[in-house]
Amino acid sequence: MDSHQSQSSSFLHLLNSQQPPINENPTQFMSFQPSPDLGGSGSRAEIGEDLKQRSKWSTAEDLVLISAWLNTSKDAVVGNEQRAGTFWLRITSCYNASPKVVGLAKREQKKCKQRWGKINEGACKFVGCYDAATKQRTSGQSEDDVLKAAHEIFFNHGL
Repeated sequence: MDSHQSQSSSFLHLLNSQQPPINENPTQFMSFQPSPDLGGSGSRAEIGEDLKQRSKWSTAEDLVLISAWLNTSKDAVVGNEQRAGTFWLRITSCYNASPKVVGLAKREQKKCKQRWGKINEGACKFVGCYDAATKQRTSGQSEDDVLKAAHEIFFNHGL
């Protein structure tokens, strides 16, 4: 086994050890949206019956992607000495190799990067909401109270 395979298996072990199994049947999280009507006069047979369907990301898939991103970005051996393409290739490989997404369609590098952008945007907004809730903290409020207030700001008011 070469050092890359050994390194990959240790990352997978780290990824898998961070989360309990979400569900014994991971395909239950998969849902599909029909492809949009592209218009035109052609029938589906003329356009092609095998129109690719978009699959929504489930919470379980999001958690696997987040873990893959964290494990790849915190890699002490490689660190930040990698190009963006290599970085996302490693994240995608780690994601697709996770046993928590077995039976689901493999995700492409571009799709993982796009989904991460949406997750990161939401996380950044929540951080702003948490900061606002912390500034509004009154005497006697616990950390749980601040977190509840941050959730309320996030879901009701946004930022």
